[in-house]
Amino acid sequence: YGDGFIVMSGSLGCGCLRLEVTKSLKVREERGAKLVRTVAYSYNVSLSQTGCVLRYCSPHADHNQHHHKHTFDVLAGDRQGSVSSVPDGEWPTIGEVLAEAKAWQNDNYDALCNLGLISDTDWPPASV
Repeated sequence: YGDGFIVMSGSLGCGCLRLEVTKSLKVREERGAKLVRTVAYSYNVSLSQTGCVLRYCSPHADHNQHHHKHTFDVLAGDRQGSVSSVPDGEWPTIGEVLAEAKAWQNDNYDALCNLGLISDTDWPPASV
């Protein structure tokens, strides 16, 4: 890291879903201990070969200047989505986003089977 920041990015598969994560962390020293705090993040859950399911984002300088969540009706071809505010202090952890992705996959099991994105042989997905 440099200039007191750490940037993390990566992706994780969860059944037919993929979680892409980008986080910027600010490092500071207090009483001889290094402390880190998230200063920017994006957690994007997408459905393979189809599109975005949901995305959580930290505030942007030029629009959506608050913590927010983009939600898409991906199974109906929605590419615009809707945006809702996430109260300060209530934005999710990576684990909570994975749990939400798994719940979405469970809720949409029949539609995902019909699209050939999952089958009975790979269901249920591994626990999060």
